[in-house]
Amino acid sequence: MKGKRIMCGALALMLLCGCGKDVATESVTHNDGTSVETVAAENTFVPSEVYSCGSSATAKNGTALTPVMVSEKKWETTIEVKEFTRDGFKIYGELFRPVGEGLFPGIIIAHGYNANSDYAKGLAQMYAENGIVAYIFDFVGGGMDIKSDGEMTDMTVVTEIADFNTVFDGIRSLDFVDSSRMFVMGESMGGFVATYVAGTRPNDVKGLIALYPAYVLQEPSMRMLFSFLQVPDSTTFLGLTVNRKFYLDLLSFDIYKVMTNYTGQALIIHGTADSVVPISCSEKAAKLMANATLIPVPNAEHGFGGTDLVCAESLTLIRKLSNN
Repeated sequence: MKGKRIMCGALALMLLCGCGKDVATESVTHNDGTSVETVAAENTFVPSEVYSCGSSATAKNGTALTPVMVSEKKWETTIEVKEFTRDGFKIYGELFRPVGEGLFPGIIIAHGYNANSDYAKGLAQMYAENGIVAYIFDFVGGGMDIKSDGEMTDMTVVTEIADFNTVFDGIRSLDFVDSSRMFVMGESMGGFVATYVAGTRPNDVKGLIALYPAYVLQEPSMRMLFSFLQVPDSTTFLGLTVNRKFYLDLLSFDIYKVMTNYTGQALIIHGTADSVVPISCSEKAAKLMANATLIPVPNAEHGFGGTDLVCAESLTLIRKLSNN
């Protein structure tokens, strides 16, 4: 019991302290003289004049917005429940689809730890209205309020990677989805998982979008903690019970090495005031990936989700890569 308390306290401390101090500048120069490409964001929560992140698509002055994806038309959309199975577990998801003929780009959106796909409904709707097939889903055992099978004790980063690969292959095989224009996206731990998928199947992923990704889980100090502390069969992680395998799976690979295999375009959006996953983790990732852009969001905390900034920047990237 004492070891368990020590471990939980250390985990909380590591998650709060993370990989370094917050950085709020527009560009970052590392000790070795290299720089990370960054884009300054004025404010996370200022509505955009051009983009909409929900089903509404009008500018502040009430005039219709010009669609920006693939063609000049704004697409009507449908939403349907679409489920997959992985190792006997049901994966619940919802497919947001433009109504029309032809092959559409596709994007898979993953939620974070102890969350569900509801956070991404506005994003998925926005993508579909702009000619992109969007799929949101609940990880198996990925949270307390999910529609997929499984409990938190069934979940590790490896099972979430397997879930993601399952739905990725299922969506890219649909006859109205262009398998050569598939994008992966995730928030927090979902961003970690999406990054792993991009790094292990770089030829299949056209673009990666990571929102405040939880790379802190595999910082050297965290890996050392998991290695040297005795982990019980179950323990508490951020207030929820997880299995011992949760930690063992985190030790089974290095996300920072995996991400170097991805040479496609990557977009990382991270708040400078994030006390759960400090922005320095994303700076490190942006340095390691060959074609990554880091957008620091001044004064934004962890979990800002589907704001207009995220909509604007991610849609711009998808449009650019889809039309090449």
